[in-house]
Amino acid sequence: MHNGLLIFLCAFCTNAQISHFEDFEGYSNITEVEWTTTGFFFDAFSRPCDGTSIRNNIHQYSQSGQLISPNFSGLSDGTDIRISFDYKLINWGFLSATQSGWGELTLQYSVNNGSSWIDIDTINDSDHTPSTACATKLYIVNGSQVPSGSDFRIRFVISWNNGDYYVYMDNISIS
Repeated sequence: MHNGLLIFLCAFCTNAQISHFEDFEGYSNITEVEWTTTGFFFDAFSRPCDGTSIRNNIHQYSQSGQLISPNFSGLSDGTDIRISFDYKLINWGFLSATQSGWGELTLQYSVNNGSSWIDIDTINDSDHTPSTACATKLYIVNGSQVPSGSDFRIRFVISWNNGDYYVYMDNISIS
């Protein structure tokens, strides 16, 4: 009887699915979070999305930036992965929304700790509505693309085309 119970229980044994939420609250310095970045810093005072956001100033002399999640080593259970986040683009003077021609924000994922990246989507003029408020985006990565037991991490890549603006990121959820 015990062997039958063990077999029954092991039928439900899987890797723990990824579950991570980052709102950047309670930190005072970028080095305190497990995310890595090129150009992002904390902002709790000027125009954050919610409480504390992380932002990057993109302009002619700083034309790109990256925000990379921690690596979730071997946690995928082979099911769909949901990624959501808040973002906004606002002109450097904080008074107006960034208009068309600004550039693009690409969301990518990796199943090998960042050795290679796969594009999920790119936000640009075709699907960005200028606003001074944060927008929420939601994406689903099909479980068949993230085999059970594989690593998983995401990366946001910002590319400048025109202007001088801030990119805010907040409330990033991977589950």
